[in-house]
Amino acid sequence: MRRLTFVLFLLTLGVLGKQTDVSLAQSTPALCDNGLAGAYPCDQVDLLAQLDLVALGSSYDRRDGTGAWWWGNDIWGWTDPETGTEYALVGTWEGVSFVDLSVPSAPVYVGMLPTTQDRGVVTNMGNLWRDIKTSGSFAYVVSEAPGHGLQVFDLRRLRSVTAPPVEFEADAVYEEAGSAHNVIASDGLDVVAVAGHASSDLRCLTGLLLIDVSAPTNPRYAGCFDDDDYTHDAQCIVYDGPDPDYQGRTVCFGSNTTLLSISDITDPARTDAISTAIYPNAAFVHQGWLTEDRRFFYMNDEGDDGAPDIGGTRTIVMNVEDLDNPFYVGAHIAPITATDHNHYIHGDLLFQANYQSGLRIYRLDAANPTDFTPVGFFDTYPEGDAFTFDGAWSVYPFFESGLVIVSDQQRGLFVLQPDVTAVSAEGLPDQAEPSLSAAYPNPFSQQTTLALTLDTPERVRAEVYDLLGRRVATLLDGTVDAASLTLDGTTLPSGTYVVRAVGETFVETRRVTRAR
Repeated sequence: MRRLTFVLFLLTLGVLGKQTDVSLAQSTPALCDNGLAGAYPCDQVDLLAQLDLVALGSSYDRRDGTGAWWWGNDIWGWTDPETGTEYALVGTWEGVSFVDLSVPSAPVYVGMLPTTQDRGVVTNMGNLWRDIKTSGSFAYVVSEAPGHGLQVFDLRRLRSVTAPPVEFEADAVYEEAGSAHNVIASDGLDVVAVAGHASSDLRCLTGLLLIDVSAPTNPRYAGCFDDDDYTHDAQCIVYDGPDPDYQGRTVCFGSNTTLLSISDITDPARTDAISTAIYPNAAFVHQGWLTEDRRFFYMNDEGDDGAPDIGGTRTIVMNVEDLDNPFYVGAHIAPITATDHNHYIHGDLLFQANYQSGLRIYRLDAANPTDFTPVGFFDTYPEGDAFTFDGAWSVYPFFESGLVIVSDQQRGLFVLQPDVTAVSAEGLPDQAEPSLSAAYPNPFSQQTTLALTLDTPERVRAEVYDLLGRRVATLLDGTVDAASLTLDGTTLPSGTYVVRAVGETFVETRRVTRAR
């Protein structure tokens, strides 16, 4: 009933069978310059590579618009703890594609884990819904393909591929999971949760089906949590937040259709409901993520952005400092109308995949949790910015390298490099026009210099960051109306850096590159 209802909902919006121009492609890196990276609108986010669905091994890339409306779907990432290699795990109609990001501007398609066949019947059944998460060195995959089950795949096998691409087989399949919409896994947990499933034994149909993966290749039923309406997605952690009553417990934060559901699954056989919380004008609670201090849970609502009383893409903020008494803090309304889909928080940055508006990045303020400072964006779907379901499906921002990967339903995989030290002009107050010159020389080998000129004296701090956001030098900290900023690069590795000058009325950045 849930899937049929949602398909009917899409039909009413006129999006299934939609003729979509997917001809844009960018095979070479493109810096974000004057608002564009190649053909894609951007701000402070460079395009390092794009692999379309054909390059990801999918045969369902229908550029004539006659195929299924959804082609690409979920995305996740994994870093090999032995080699340090970063991989993109990209969902397609047929399965999960694995992409080696060792050279981000030239990613390598390693191979595919095909969708599970329907309980031994050769059907080649693909599906537009697929979800992927990792725990340790294992990937867990679900799909709404009939009888798909939970696939378990040992990602260490990617190391041994010498002649890509190859077709993999799962290391194990927990068939009792049946078809499913989402999977929840996390490092440090021996339980994987499956949401939105139709299991063969009819257990826990609307909540979280809990599967013991302490021995990953021998998954076993562990229990379920089924107290609070339909669970669409969740984040489950070994709790390390401010509530002393639940320290060290395994706690799940569920996005449950119309509410936030918090549950204790420490003992999967005897799960406990902790609390619920609601917010105004809920339409369809889709997904959410905790801040790293565990004080707030940021939620997206996939059904509210077209509502006239909302006014734009809405992100809901829930206070979860006291797990027994969570409450609605407020919401951020973005000046765009695209539908929000999946978002994740890394550090103080919120990375949102918002369908037609692509990737949006905001800096969060713990003191004012509904205040979002725009940092940058990358629009994977330049054709529009409407309340509909084309474009960016999800984002993975957790690589140590600073790479961010985005999956787009029509255009596949985007490998992006945000400048996370920058602040978009959209978030700045009206101000005078300071001038921070371009660096000269640039690229440089020993030293490079920038000139700062202000209309009136003000206190300025100028610092240099690498592309992981780590400060590597301070060039100025004082009150000036003009200054010459010299960066001595003799102790810095070769690469790109960001010079960021922050005054009382302005923020300006420039990029510099040290080449040996």
